Amino acid sequence: MAKPTMSPEEQLEDLQRRFQLLEGERKATYETAKLNIQQNKEIIGQMKDENKMLRNQIAQLRDEKPQSLEKVLDSTSNEVQQMQRRFDMIKNENNKRRGFLDQLDIKKDELSMGSKMHSNETSPEMRQIRVLENRLDKVMIKYNEAQSIRKTYEAIVKRLKDERIGFDNQLCAIEHTLKAKERDYEELLLLSHDAYHAKEMAQAELHRFEQGVMEERNQRDREVQEKKILVEQRVEMNKRLELREKSLKQQPETEKGHDRLKEASVVSEFTAGYSGDAAQEELQKIMDYKEAVQAIKDATGVSDANEIIQKFLTQEDTQKNLQQLTKDNQSTIDRLNEDRQRLRLQVEELKFSSGGPGGRRQAIDDFESHLGEATEKFERNRGKFERVARPDGPPAGHRKGRWQWDGNVGFRGSKDLQKIFGDMMKCQ
Repeated sequence: MAKPTMSPEEQLEDLQRRFQLLEGERKATYETAKLNIQQNKEIIGQMKDENKMLRNQIAQLRDEKPQSLEKVLDSTSNEVQQMQRRFDMIKNENNKRRGFLDQLDIKKDELSMGSKMHSNETSPEMRQIRVLENRLDKVMIKYNEAQSIRKTYEAIVKRLKDERIGFDNQLCAIEHTLKAKERDYEELLLLSHDAYHAKEMAQAELHRFEQGVMEERNQRDREVQEKKILVEQRVEMNKRLELREKSLKQQPETEKGHDRLKEASVVSEFTAGYSGDAAQEELQKIMDYKEAVQAIKDATGVSDANEIIQKFLTQEDTQKNLQQLTKDNQSTIDRLNEDRQRLRLQVEELKFSSGGPGGRRQAIDDFESHLGEATEKFERNRGKFERVARPDGPPAGHRKGRWQWDGNVGFRGSKDLQKIFGDMMKCQ
């Protein structure tokens, strides 16, 4: 079963709890060591004093000069006299004790005779003897317990003396271990602060990214609504064109001939005030205008002049909106590229500094997962923006004289186009 991952706050609380336990253990060990050191110092002082006293005695013995033989004889005779006096005293004391012993023998005989006389168990003397025996048993039990306790204390003292030899090394090792733990704690604390700061930055960046996505989504919704309205207008326009074409197909041929005669009369009236070459030139211009308008009708699929003008005006607005949307999407893509590069740099920095414990590895994994999610969102949004920003190709161009299809605006020369439409309206 996989071990559940811990958050940086839980890891920090666990480390603080362990540090408190280590601190309490260190204090107890330190106090015990301090007490042992004090006792050892006292023992060392006593041994130093004894050593000093022995050294003084050795020095005094070395300083004494050998005495003469007479002095030795005098001292020996004095000692013999003292021994004689002591022997006399001991002999006298021995005689006294012999007399006392004889008295005790007499008393013993009397007591033995009394014991034979008072051999009854109910006598007061026997009761007193039993009481004394019971007391003696109790005292012996206590004595044995005291002896066992004394042996235990002696074993403890011996063990403490043995431990006193290697206590300094153990204390140094414990201090080194404590310093290493303190350094690890400081590193973990710094790592926790860095991870918390990185988490806050990532959350802020995610919040900004979500706000940007919401704004872009709202913008796309508005644009979709505008395009939907534009499509509805175009559908309505196509319906009107279909109705107009049906009505034109139903007109009799006489009306078409009448229109051609009317057009010829208008052309003759238009060229009446010009000479032969000028009239021919104006007639050629009219034909060019007519061909250009016919090409525009074929390209746009609209036959009415007002609808053609409206179509080109709406096309310019649509083209401007698409260009603005393309710029906005490109700026969004650039910003997302910068965010992606910055997150990659942060991940690389965390990878290079990943020499610490497992908490740092977990932070790097979190950043990598966040970077992967941001990259997927970035790729998905970029695809959407590219599809939205890709302009539809214009209809097949037509070039006649100075008229040419331009992908950015439409037909160049919009003022001349209005003039042509005005002339065509007059012709009609």
